[in-house]
Amino acid sequence: MLGGFDANNIDVSTILLNNTIPADKTTGIGDYDGDNITDLIVKFDRSDVQKILRVGDKVNITVSGKTYDGNQFEGSDTIRVIDKGEK
Repeated sequence: MLGGFDANNIDVSTILLNNTIPADKTTGIGDYDGDNITDLIVKFDRSDVQKILRVGDKVNITVSGKTYDGNQFEGSDTIRVIDKGEK
C-alpha cells in the first residue's frame, strides 16, 4: 500500500488517462516489480491513446481515478512518444 491506497480498493471504472480515455476492463493485481507493494496494472485502448498523444521526447501524461470509498488519486509522468516505425 503506497500513500494509503490499496490497489484492490481502486475502482477501475473511474480510471482515466489525461481525463479522457478510460482504462480497459483488463487489469491485473500483483507485486509486479518485487517491492512487496501490490500493484494494479491497467491498459488503455491503443487507438484512443494515439489520437490524443503527440509525438515527442517529453510528453506529459496523467492517470486519475477513485477508490471504492470515494478517495481520488492522480499521478503524472513524462514519457517519450515515438511515431510508428521510429526507434
